[in-house]
Amino acid sequence: MFEFFFAFYQHNGPLFWYSLLAVVSLGFLLLRPTRRHALLLLSFLCLAVSFEYQKHLLGHMRTHVLYPLFPPESRFRKFRLLEFFLEDGLPLSLDVLGWLLLMRFLFTFDKGRQEK
Repeated sequence: MFEFFFAFYQHNGPLFWYSLLAVVSLGFLLLRPTRRHALLLLSFLCLAVSFEYQKHLLGHMRTHVLYPLFPPESRFRKFRLLEFFLEDGLPLSLDVLGWLLLMRFLFTFDKGRQEK
């Protein structure tokens, strides 16, 4: 049983932490709903989706979507643009968005709730 969890962690280490921190930030959001906690949840969800996309979904997108749409004799500019978007643009934008949302969470402060 220990070997299974170790192999899972070794294969999906960042996903484990992103998901765990997303669940913790969801708890914070449910206990005290603020914009900061929503940013924290969105940042970890973006990072988790980016990791899964790069690790597993990108290969399937290439073989099951991109290659059947464009046969080898018709792979020109549209194919290159779509390939660039799916392989480079989308993963990079998800990573950048996730880290920017995390930085926004870290460097913004609540003004404090007024007690009634």
